[in-house]
Amino acid sequence: MGGREGAWGYLAQAVVTVINSLVEKEWTHVQIEPDTASNKVDIAWYFDDMNPEVVQVKSSKNNFTHPDIVLWLETLSQDVPTAAEYRLILIGTCSDTTKKIINRMSENRATDDDLNSSSVLRSVADRVKIQLENNDPDALESKIIRYLAQFLWNHGKQFNPVTLELMANALGYQFMRFSTNGEKVSRETFERQLLDWIDYNYSTDEKPERSNLKVNFYLSKIIPMSHAMDAQHTNLAKTLFPKLRDDAIELYEEINQRTVSRKERDMPSQSTGNFGFTLYKHVPCEFGRKRKEEFKSLTLKILGKEPDDKFFYVGNLMEPVLRVQYPWGGSPVERIGTTEEKEKYELMIELEEMLQRLESELDMFTYLDSYYVVPMVLHNIGTKHDKKIRVKIDVPKKATVVSQQSIKIPDVQVIQDFTGFNGILHMVLIHPEDSILTQYLYRAYQNPYDQVLATLKHGEHASEVFQRYVDSLFDFRIYEEEGQHVLVFDFAEINPKEILAFPCFLLIQSDESLELVYEITSQNLPDVSKGTLLYTV
Repeated sequence: MGGREGAWGYLAQAVVTVINSLVEKEWTHVQIEPDTASNKVDIAWYFDDMNPEVVQVKSSKNNFTHPDIVLWLETLSQDVPTAAEYRLILIGTCSDTTKKIINRMSENRATDDDLNSSSVLRSVADRVKIQLENNDPDALESKIIRYLAQFLWNHGKQFNPVTLELMANALGYQFMRFSTNGEKVSRETFERQLLDWIDYNYSTDEKPERSNLKVNFYLSKIIPMSHAMDAQHTNLAKTLFPKLRDDAIELYEEINQRTVSRKERDMPSQSTGNFGFTLYKHVPCEFGRKRKEEFKSLTLKILGKEPDDKFFYVGNLMEPVLRVQYPWGGSPVERIGTTEEKEKYELMIELEEMLQRLESELDMFTYLDSYYVVPMVLHNIGTKHDKKIRVKIDVPKKATVVSQQSIKIPDVQVIQDFTGFNGILHMVLIHPEDSILTQYLYRAYQNPYDQVLATLKHGEHASEVFQRYVDSLFDFRIYEEEGQHVLVFDFAEINPKEILAFPCFLLIQSDESLELVYEITSQNLPDVSKGTLLYTV
């Protein structure tokens, strides 16, 4: 075979390798003919938190020999010592004996003789893969066509066989156009460059309508549309909570500035009824020792302040304690003391209640902050409306996933703050509105918040109302299967190019990064759409 045919074989196989990777691999960046120390690498793929996989392509009209293969692997491994995988693609033929050696090397069963007693190769033997391909131009062209058609189908494009054949031939000779000058470029940039080249050179009026559904991470102004993201917390205790406690700090300072002298106390007075029964008696209003300690603990925890004893002085203020309650009721008995004493005490009661509410809110914020949030969207990158969509997401069992049944129920005094469309949970766990995202339509009821208020008026227990609300918010099912949690989401419909929000962000605890594997079925998808999302912890 002449040199020109050999060059075509090299380029065609490089194209096959790259186009196939766009369909089957989840790499984030690529370098074609990168500038390495010895320039032995033809293609390098990069993955999240992994060393690169490197490839060298060799083409020959003569049989490949065992010593040559060992030498090429040695020089490739020395060129990039930290690679996660060394792949040698051989376009041509070899003897049966050499084929057996190649198989043993690829399956990590190589003997010392197979490695030619090479200490260099022995150290990387478990990372070696060798791929032998026939030097058949027609077969290579067919592979390019097959992988290219799949790649274009995934991006909502379809071409007739004649056009695909033209593309395959052109890509072989235009391969250097996509070499990126040896620079490391993102998958998104590489795909866009390839698609732009196709659109420019092979524009067509053939636009068959089809649905093409993908799941991505996305959070407006924070996380761009992507299959990979770094872990995110809600951070409510550091962001929202300081704003909520501002009023309490202001009230604390006002009380602290009110000076009321401590006075000698009179004996508690008491009132008797017509028959000599004690109806009520007056007792000092000043907080007792236990109540003071609890109050101080709260102010230190919530406000970062610790009041002194003067903070609690309310002079000689007395308040009634009822002993007998008439069945027909009676008028309230007022506290006995000066206006100054009464006002300070009432402010202290107000602050005490405020601190107790804030403590309950902080407790719920700390709970939510202990989880990572996973914001996902469903994207129809195709040209056809779709409906009856089911998305299954596999989450490794090593992670903990919050569900309708497992979510913590807030304390009763703050539970309404976390319930309904205007509540804190909704603010924290749903996608904010933006120009590209369609909000999720909750199917349990149209307006959960109105439903909550209506129910509370009828006396339903607040925790039951909260549970009905989270049943709507966490609108998915969880099945426990071997090695994984399986989450199932149903979407009624999606328009072409539309991006739909999932019902809520997932709440997940994990000590390790997670691969979330998804499958999508629908009325108009020709096959199950599969993909993997990488959540880096």
